[in-house]
Amino acid sequence: MAEHRKSLGRRLNLSALKASLKEVWSYGTGKIGLIMLVILVSVAISAIIVLPPNFPDEWNNPKYWSENPTLVPPDWVKYLGVPVAEQYVNIIPGDNYALNFNTTQYYSIPIFSYIADYRLSVKVFPQGILIKINGLKLLDRYIAYNITQGQRYVAPMIIVTVKRPDGIVLVLYKGTPSITYIGNTTTTTSGIPYIYEKSPFVILPTNIINYQAVQEEFMKLYGVNTTIVSGLGANTLKLSQVVFGKPVLQGGNVTYVPLTGTYELRVSIVLLPDYPVKLAIPPTHSIKVIVKGTAFGLMGTDSQGRDLALGLYYGFPVALSIGLIVAFIDTVIGVIAGAVSGYYGGLVDEFIQRLVDIMGNIPLLPILIIIGEIARQIYMNNPFMVVWIILLTIIIFTWGGLAIVIRSMTLSIKGEQYVEAAKCLGASNKRIIFLHIIPQVIPYAVASMVFSVPSAILTVAGLAVLGIIKNFPSWGTILAAARSSNAPITAWWWIIPPGLLIAITSLTFVLIGMALERIVEPRLRTR
Repeated sequence: MAEHRKSLGRRLNLSALKASLKEVWSYGTGKIGLIMLVILVSVAISAIIVLPPNFPDEWNNPKYWSENPTLVPPDWVKYLGVPVAEQYVNIIPGDNYALNFNTTQYYSIPIFSYIADYRLSVKVFPQGILIKINGLKLLDRYIAYNITQGQRYVAPMIIVTVKRPDGIVLVLYKGTPSITYIGNTTTTTSGIPYIYEKSPFVILPTNIINYQAVQEEFMKLYGVNTTIVSGLGANTLKLSQVVFGKPVLQGGNVTYVPLTGTYELRVSIVLLPDYPVKLAIPPTHSIKVIVKGTAFGLMGTDSQGRDLALGLYYGFPVALSIGLIVAFIDTVIGVIAGAVSGYYGGLVDEFIQRLVDIMGNIPLLPILIIIGEIARQIYMNNPFMVVWIILLTIIIFTWGGLAIVIRSMTLSIKGEQYVEAAKCLGASNKRIIFLHIIPQVIPYAVASMVFSVPSAILTVAGLAVLGIIKNFPSWGTILAAARSSNAPITAWWWIIPPGLLIAITSLTFVLIGMALERIVEPRLRTR
């Protein structure tokens, strides 16, 4: 019998939920709100599934975004007529090399060359060049030279050159890269161990070796008087201008304009004479050549090169979780406190109402700023705890308004005949509150909860913009980063999307709340 009653109760609850949704759907605002809510929830669920659990750590790790251009608009702006230098990424396998030898009087030095072609088709300077070498083989100096001091492992010489469309060959980098990490050692048959650099990559700081020599070559090629640019040095030129540009004399001044065409980027690994060539083939696992463009991804990048599309994507579950958690807990506390206050009266009522008065008269924003700053200092490396403490503070100070309304409704309901009948049948106070009073106020409580979701989202976003919440990917922190970085007004892709998403999410719950409000208050119905 008890099981039958529970099953019947579940069916009634489902029927009531379906009837409520159907009634909300009958209003125009309800239709729009429910459709938007389904979209928001679907995107939030997909973000939880797609993005890795450690995404907040990746978001705050500059090395993770080092391959991206910084502060560039979305890639789709090129379809609006904006000239864009394409982002170029080419991963060359370690065995895809051209081998030649530089023969000297005493040695025949092997040179492994890896080539990548980049085509610049628009008159826009790319942001720069980045070279990453993975799995570079290193010589053990202890064995090769019997040296007991100094750096133990020796890397081969790396030369990075670019051949421009005008035939000029520039040397971007020449030297032995510093090794920051040593992987697992593997000993060869000859007894000379090599080290495979597995992670992270050897990153080469590509930089023109001799700006002055490059300028002189440019002046000769393009017929520009070198005396005019005597004051033009490396400090006034950008790498991208030197690599991808040509000098033009305009009004007595020399400016650089982009040179379109195909650029041949060559990475050469030059082995030292002591390296056994057979054991060094291939000399690396792979080489990654990156030319940073002037547009990137679906939503562009910020000043650190972070993909804003991923940050905004992660913000969906964050915003909905914050809004729904705060609104739900607030509503539960407010309904229970209001029902208990109105039903019992006396000292219980007096205590709850005075507590509500105290909470309502304390300014919330200064309290949130103070508590948030304290939490940020205590949990400096744990932004999740800072967010939870802020949410708890919001809940503590915002349930009182609903409790006052529920109390007034309870004072009216507890005088109804069915409540008196329940008392006569011996029902406990707890049973009367939870089975006879609270179900009567649920429609109003749900409407109040839906309206309070935007408030929670906006409050947390505002605290993020003020700098209280940091190192946590959300719409508010993205806006805060734009503010703290003094992003130019032209960086609309960094400023408008997070603000627009906050507004859309808030509007979704406002529309649903408007439909619920008409259901709860029949006098608002216009049909």
